Amino acid sequence: MRDDAGCEPLVLVSFECGELAGPNPEVLCGEAGRVVRAVALRGVEVSVVFVDDIKMRMLNRTYRGVDRSTDVLAFPQLEEDSGLEDECEDRTRLRNCSQQEIGLESSPILLGDVVLSLPTACRQAELRGCEAVAEVRRLLIHGILHLIGYDHGTPSQASAMRVEEDRILRLVEQWDRDANLD
Repeated sequence: MRDDAGCEPLVLVSFECGELAGPNPEVLCGEAGRVVRAVALRGVEVSVVFVDDIKMRMLNRTYRGVDRSTDVLAFPQLEEDSGLEDECEDRTRLRNCSQQEIGLESSPILLGDVVLSLPTACRQAELRGCEAVAEVRRLLIHGILHLIGYDHGTPSQASAMRVEEDRILRLVEQWDRDANLD
């Protein structure tokens, strides 16, 4: 049986956007890991891919039928009828649910991929008047919530997703403040 350290999330980050101006890749990798930990997912694997607007437009056209770039896309790997979500009690299906509890002792659960357009994130950060890393953080939270079943197709869904996004964002910001006190 694995100990708690074996339940740490595995976050794989890749860059398919060439040499673009923006936050340091090491900072982005760290941010991806922090967001997954803040969502409190255990025993999971998440892939985060940073792309340019051309690649994002192609993905958006292929998978959503929308012929323009977007800021973030999520590609969940868990199927709605996988049965895994029935094993966990809360809304986020896998939050605090260890691999042993769902019978997967040797490998992480592949949640899916979050694809983020780094140029779009940088433009949005400028429009919002915030740092690009803060915008990337917001988009990562949004994408990961999609991987665990959140959506914003109806007003009530959008409200629930916004509440969870805000909660996670406050948690990560608190970690930043705590780190600065050390």
